[in-house]
Order: sequence, then structure tokens, then C-alpha cells
Amino acid sequence: MTHRSSVRSVPQLATGTGHSGYRRSAFAALLMVMLLSAWMDSNASQLQKQEDIPSEIRQMIAAAGGSKWDAVTTLTGMGEKTSFGLTGKFRMQVSLVTGSYQADADYGLFANADGVDRVGRWRQDNSGQVHPLDSPEGQAVAVSESYLARHGYFFPQRLPADFRLVGPITEGTRRYVRIEVTPKHGRALVLWSDATSHLLDRAVMELSVGVETIRYGNYRPVEGLMLPFRISVERRDENETGTAVIRNYQIGRTAPTEELMRPAAVVSDVGMSADAKAATATGYFDRDSGFFIVMASINGKGPYPFILDTGGHNILTPRMVKHVGLTTQGKGFTTGAGTGSATTEFTKISSVAIGSAVLPAQPFVILHLDLGTTQDGKRQQPIAGILGLEVFERFAITMNFKDQTVTLHPLSQFTYAGTGQRVSLCFTNDMPLVQATLDGHPGWFGVDTGNNTDLIVFQHWVESNGLAPVYRNAAKIEGSSVGGSVDLGAARAKSFQIGDMDVGSVRILLASGGAGSLSARFEAGNFGNSILSHFTVTFDYHSEAMYLEPLFE
Repeated sequence: MTHRSSVRSVPQLATGTGHSGYRRSAFAALLMVMLLSAWMDSNASQLQKQEDIPSEIRQMIAAAGGSKWDAVTTLTGMGEKTSFGLTGKFRMQVSLVTGSYQADADYGLFANADGVDRVGRWRQDNSGQVHPLDSPEGQAVAVSESYLARHGYFFPQRLPADFRLVGPITEGTRRYVRIEVTPKHGRALVLWSDATSHLLDRAVMELSVGVETIRYGNYRPVEGLMLPFRISVERRDENETGTAVIRNYQIGRTAPTEELMRPAAVVSDVGMSADAKAATATGYFDRDSGFFIVMASINGKGPYPFILDTGGHNILTPRMVKHVGLTTQGKGFTTGAGTGSATTEFTKISSVAIGSAVLPAQPFVILHLDLGTTQDGKRQQPIAGILGLEVFERFAITMNFKDQTVTLHPLSQFTYAGTGQRVSLCFTNDMPLVQATLDGHPGWFGVDTGNNTDLIVFQHWVESNGLAPVYRNAAKIEGSSVGGSVDLGAARAKSFQIGDMDVGSVRILLASGGAGSLSARFEAGNFGNSILSHFTVTFDYHSEAMYLEPLFE
């Protein structure tokens, strides 16, 4: 997405977003399944010793129902969820046997879901498509979220974890006991237990960017168990932020006949006019703005210039909403590199056309942010919005910087036949990540075609790799983004390598930390068109692959 800086435009990073059709290397995929499946196996071979279980955990178990939890195999809660300024039907399902869970919300305008199965964590976005959250960070978060969903701390002898007392704390008139719990291969969870009732009040987990806080309240007895009827999630990513009010629970005590699995990643809502096998449209690298622009029609009007953004979602500007005559619903937020957020609303488009490719009935976010202008031939036009994840989930997309075109290939008919090098993708959220090497140091870098400036490198990675002295003479500059201003340092790296291809010496921007998306602790950085413009680039999210065909020797 978009940022601005005093040197060039600074990128706006992603807002804060498969089944067997998603594939990485066979070995990597198998290893991931083996690790997660081994942890999710409830019959752990190594039992935790009773004396290693803190008394505070034993008090929590007793308060919530004690041994009555031993017979529970599944837990289903149904009610309503409020998020995005909308309220809709909500259902959560948890298998205490396998650790799989799924949460679904239907707001009428759109529906979404997320969960964990034996393959790992996944997300179904507002447009209905599914993608895995399978980076190393995503896998670690999946283990801990699965542990929390299945109440793993109630079964310390069959689901071993490391426990550490953090110490009591008082908020207002309430006193809490805090226990840090770290399941094997997972992220640490800090459990806040009410010192009087001994019921879980909240769980806090540090993520690559920010923290996730899940609050539990309005406990009531259900068949001998104490269950929360109000669950709130607080996170920088609005896709997973909101409050669920549970109306009723269903408790299973027999082995489930079917295992919870993510929805199939099947694309059935796109069309190609004139029976075209691929759609080619105008798509060009606007060097003034730094964005890759694609022309698209909305509800039969246009075409209009949109930013093609692997780090974003389908977005319209308020000006475009008024121009097309759309109505809006809800009120949400989006985040970027700054510490704050920007207001959003929501609408649904009857059709989006890119060349001969047509996407019907697509939800869009309205972002209250000026995206600037682009030079379309002799005309200077305001940028109408962003086309992001929802389009990349439906097509394999080739960005041709040389010929100034973008080509959309229906996934059901796509097999890459070019000469480019295949680079594997993975996801922590909604932006694809690749392994790359900067000045000899490997790391995970976001691939963000909405990054309209130089390669951005995150402070935590720089310091952990001992590179701070190398870039100590970086020139200080200030940029702006969704969420406010950002402090950056301009420097030059000797080499940047993706796969077997070395781009050579590149300009970099050093992020100074803070609380925005540039404060990531897992990722090394983020690159966009300053790097990708050296290649003809093809993205195939379905196969979790990016193909890079060099334009120059």
C-alpha cells in the first residue's frame, strides 16, 4: 500500500490478511505438517510431571470445572460478533482432541473465517478466498493459538509446556495472577487469571508486529464447566479484531466423526469475456509515484488507474465511491507503518473488470487517504484505489515492467512456462514473504508491490545480525504513512540476493522501530518496485510461488 517520504514516496504496507492446492517444496510442506501434527497429538509421549505444574494453573483448572474437562472432545459456541462497525452471526468450533479450531463470522455484506488445522493456520478473507499463514512466524503462532483454543493449560500432563510465573498485578480493584506458558514450537502466552475467581481473564501473545490480547468475560456454568460468553480480540490486524457474544455452547464428549479442515481454495467467481484464456491490460510502472498501475473498470465505468498491491486489499478512495455512486456500511480501521490508524468503510462492487477478466460481487474497503495521481498518457488522473490480495488469490498475475502490461491467468488453466526462476512464497498475514539475503545475511522479506520506494530494512533484524555499525552513517529522513509519520535512515547495501539472483548494490531505508508495521520482529524487511522492476514478475499464490525473469544481464 502507500507511504510518502521526503526523498521518494515511502510504501504503505499491508493493512492489518489453502488446502492441498497451496504447495511449497514437498520437504518443507511435509516438515511443517509433521511438526504441527506431532504437537497437536493429544497422546503426548512425554508427560509433564505433576510437581512442574504451578499451583496457579491447578487453581484455574479447578475453577473452570476440574476433571469434567477430561471427557470433553469438542466445543462449539454460537452467537454474534461485532467488528468492522458491523454485527453478524458468529460460530467457533474447537477440537480439544486435535487442537484444530475454526471461527466464522457473517456480516451480510461479507463473511470471513480463520482457524488452525493439521496443516497449519489459515485465513478466509472478506471476499471468500483462502490462503495459508505458513511462514515460520505463522507456524509458531498457530501452535500457540491452537493450544489456547483447546484450553491446553487444562491438560498440562498430556500437552506439556514451559510455565513461568510473571508475578501478580492490580488493575483498578481487580488483582490478577500472571503465568507465562510456552507450548513446544509455539509463542509464549501470558495468562491473566483473576486472583479471586481463578478464571482466565485474558491471554496476551507477542507477535512479529504488536501483540494479540484475547479477553474472556461473562462466565457462566454449562454442564459443569465454566465458559466465557464474551470473547474480545484486540490486534493491529482488523481481520482478527472484534467482540463475540456467545448465546449458547454445545459440548461434545464423543470422538468427532470429521476433523475440522479449512475451506477448499477453489476459485469459482471469476469470468473471462470472449472465452479468453488470459486477460492482458495496461499495467505500467509510474516512476513519479513509484507504483505499478493497472487499469480497471468498476461497475462498467472506466477504466480507472489502480495500484496493484501484493501488500494490500481491494480498496477505493472516497472520491471514487462518490463518482461511481456507491453506498457504504460499517466503520473500521487500517494500519500501516505509522503508530496510528486510518478510518475505513465498506461497500460491494457489482463487477471489476481488468482487461477481459471479470470479478463479480466483490467487497471493497473505502480508505480515507489520498493515494495521489498518475500520468495516464497525456492525462493526469487521481488514483482510484488499490487492487490487492483478493485479485492475487484468483489469478496468476504477470507484471511486465518492460512492455507496460499486466496479464491475469485463471488459476485453473495456469502452468508457468517462462524462463524465470521460481522463488517460494509464504505468509504470516496477507503479504507474501520470500527468503532473501542482504549483505550476506539471510532473512524473510515482504514482497510488496505497493512499496513505492527503496528496500526497507527493519531495525530488529539489523541489530540481531550485527549490521547497525555497517549502516551507522545512514542519512536521517522522515516519511509519512497510514498511521502517521515514520523515521527512516537512507543508506546503501552492497548486495541483495533473491534465490540465485543478485540484484547488486541497492539503496535501502532503515526503519527505526516504533509500533507500526516497520517494527516487525520476525521479518527482515520489505521490498517493492525498486527491486521488482529489474524483472518480469509472475505471482502464483495458489502454488505459493513467484517467478522472476531478469530484464537485464
